[in-house]
Amino acid sequence: AIITCTPLLNSCKPNSLAIEESEPQIEVVLDINELGGKSRNTVESFLGSATSIDETSKCGVRVDYNKHNTEIVYINDKADWITVSNIDHISFDQSAIEHFGFPSQSPSFKSNFVMRWDYVYGFMGISIFKGQKNCDYIYVKTNTK
Repeated sequence: AIITCTPLLNSCKPNSLAIEESEPQIEVVLDINELGGKSRNTVESFLGSATSIDETSKCGVRVDYNKHNTEIVYINDKADWITVSNIDHISFDQSAIEHFGFPSQSPSFKSNFVMRWDYVYGFMGISIFKGQKNCDYIYVKTNTK
């Protein structure tokens, strides 16, 4: 609240005409910081049990989770490549990254189809791809290209 003080009268009172402005709250869909570089046990404490596991991938073990339509490739037993799909309720602009636990920041690269942040927040890369109207999916590389 904004307080108005009148020094001569030695009194202070709330200014009922003042309008407080606040930043709109961003819904964090999934905090990627809780997943990147973590073990399957830690990830599953956030996402629940895997719905499918592919151990034949040449890069690592690919695991799908129902929660947030998430796919993770575990490399050296750590969550390394993280994809979250079906995020078309998120506007395709630089604030989209905030929905995944990161502060807003201008992307390193932006086109009509992708925004990419390179080497930020302890990750090798964060890419958000555009769908028909808004965002389609986010792809995060933790340690491995």
